[in-house]
Amino acid sequence: GKGITDRNLDLIMPWFEEKNVRILTEVKYEEITDRGLTITKKDGTKDTIDSDTILVTVPPVEQMELFNALGGMVSELYTIGSCKGAESCLIVDAIHDGSHVGRMV
Repeated sequence: GKGITDRNLDLIMPWFEEKNVRILTEVKYEEITDRGLTITKKDGTKDTIDSDTILVTVPPVEQMELFNALGGMVSELYTIGSCKGAESCLIVDAIHDGSHVGRMV
């Protein structure tokens, strides 16, 4: 869960509970195989979690490249979504921000 915002944890943890999702802490992800995900536990033992689907996620990061590249090239430039930082990186945030900015201009 490193990098997951408090807001997102508040949304996802109840869903995990409802779906009986097993949560493992202090493990190292080693390899995705045809069988599932191989991990190394804190005590050094390896285990494979049988699975037919694995969702890989990355921590949210601020994406300012396009904003910076357009700086000075246009008369108005607004930050939305991930340009505003990790707390606003979900698509729902970008849509909300875009809608708000669109109504302003």
